[in-house]
Amino acid sequence: MTAVGYATLVAAIALSAVPAPYVPTPVVLRTPPAPDAAAAVPRTPPGMAGCAHAMLPRADLIRTVGETVRYWVQVNGISVGTVDFQVYKNGQFERAQVTEYRSQFKLDALVASFIPVEGRAAALVPFGGRLAERAMMQFTSTAVHFEENLTLDADGRTLSVKRKRNETTNEEKRRFATPVTDFVTAFYWARSIDQDAKGCVLIYGNQRVYTVWVQPDGQEQVPTPVGARFADRYRLRYATEKSKQPIDAVFWLATDATRLPYRAEILGPNHVEATVHLFEPGRDGAN
Repeated sequence: MTAVGYATLVAAIALSAVPAPYVPTPVVLRTPPAPDAAAAVPRTPPGMAGCAHAMLPRADLIRTVGETVRYWVQVNGISVGTVDFQVYKNGQFERAQVTEYRSQFKLDALVASFIPVEGRAAALVPFGGRLAERAMMQFTSTAVHFEENLTLDADGRTLSVKRKRNETTNEEKRRFATPVTDFVTAFYWARSIDQDAKGCVLIYGNQRVYTVWVQPDGQEQVPTPVGARFADRYRLRYATEKSKQPIDAVFWLATDATRLPYRAEILGPNHVEATVHLFEPGRDGAN
């Protein structure tokens, strides 16, 4: 699965009708530090503004161990597989308390018989933090094994990358004018945005930076496995540093306290759609 597939699921989908919904604890966030001379605002295609001041999560991320959301993914109306997102465990990493989040992509059996590909990703987010400390993404096919490991500093603006494609390894270090995140953490960020959220986010993955602009677009009912539900609709426009033109997307977030996303679509050359298939709420206090 490409990074664009994970970008679709930054605004992923889950059920709103769950017992004892998790309600994030509001927090007061500092204004991001002013850009310095060495920091970069990633390039964007003509007509699309760069992101110099990214939106930051306004509440703690979901940390309910065992919470799992599974999505069906379709490309141009054809089912290609499922993607899971899971709050895997709470524990310690380098003497700090962290939550480990995981994601896995599996192709449908028929598709896999022609194109055997598997994708995994994960992130470690410290307790009390909103930014990943470490993240990884891995794709494996018959001919290619690709792995990317990210290390971010405390303010999310300096990123060290170790990348391996088959037997070839390379490293790079980049500094940005505003915090950057990974795809898995961005999935959980989406659940903390305000109803009237408007602004930009930087996401790093698959050897490039994605600039994503978010714009509220009213409310409407959307179908879910438990019936129609009202949702806040948001329009996205995103591009990478290598894009010739931006791509539009749409996602829908629950209007209740859970702020769970229901559905996401990418309206690019290929129409990509993610819809909820399974939700398991997990349990508070688990490790």
